[in-house]
Amino acid sequence: REQVEKLIPEQIEALVDEHYVEATADSPPEGAWNPEELYRAALVIFPVPSSIQPDHWLKLDKEDIGEALTQGALEAYTGIEAKINAAYPTIPNAMRQFEREIMLRAIDILWMRHLTDLDVLREGIYLMAYAQRDPLVEYKREAFTMWEELKNQIKENIVKGLFHDGIHLIQAAQQGAAQPAATTAGNTIGARNVKAIQAPVGSFGRGSSDKSALPIRSNEPIKAQNPRESAPEPDRGDIWSRAGRNDPCPCGSGKKFKNCHYPLLREQKALVNHEEVKQVPPTRRKR
Repeated sequence: REQVEKLIPEQIEALVDEHYVEATADSPPEGAWNPEELYRAALVIFPVPSSIQPDHWLKLDKEDIGEALTQGALEAYTGIEAKINAAYPTIPNAMRQFEREIMLRAIDILWMRHLTDLDVLREGIYLMAYAQRDPLVEYKREAFTMWEELKNQIKENIVKGLFHDGIHLIQAAQQGAAQPAATTAGNTIGARNVKAIQAPVGSFGRGSSDKSALPIRSNEPIKAQNPRESAPEPDRGDIWSRAGRNDPCPCGSGKKFKNCHYPLLREQKALVNHEEVKQVPPTRRKR
């Protein structure tokens, strides 16, 4: 909770800095900026209380507006925490587990996207040499900028997810909605041995009305998987079957294919071929 209480003011401050414009002699307060845009942008992040209205924001400075929005966001977050803990009484520290899962989801999705962006940057950075620039220096500069953007995007997604997904979680508990768990981004959570999702959590989809589980990581030990089961199907006409031995592994690990999933793929293919041979019925010899 301490981390969340630090993230919320940071996001509100960044939001106000983006939309607020200081009034100058050439720009009167009425035309300096549009409070409605800031209000709508705040609604995207958290449910702004009805007590906060942008009618008088033109007369306030940036610090006062940021303080009012931060106070409203923290109050809304406290309300969501109380409702989630009340809706799922059988789960100890339900809100803390929910917070951890939202953070892991945001980091997982954005980190994989960041690795892909770095690969794209690495492939085309040599073109900087035509502009009389050192590709290595430009790569370091661009990579650092992308890293800073990644950190900011992770913080933003965490704050948005905690508010939006928390509200969906409460609504599902109240309505008793029952549907299978999640598609799209929620599948990445399921791959990490997460319990069945019992309520709509952002892109997770809707879940069972059973209140004994949340979209949280299981406390049970993760069972070791058989490498043969985790290897990709060898006969699919996709990137796995097209990848060369010295190409980067399609899993995104950064290793060469031959040093990563290639041995597993080859072993699985051999097992499949062996099973097919065993299943072929023997033919009778002609006399």
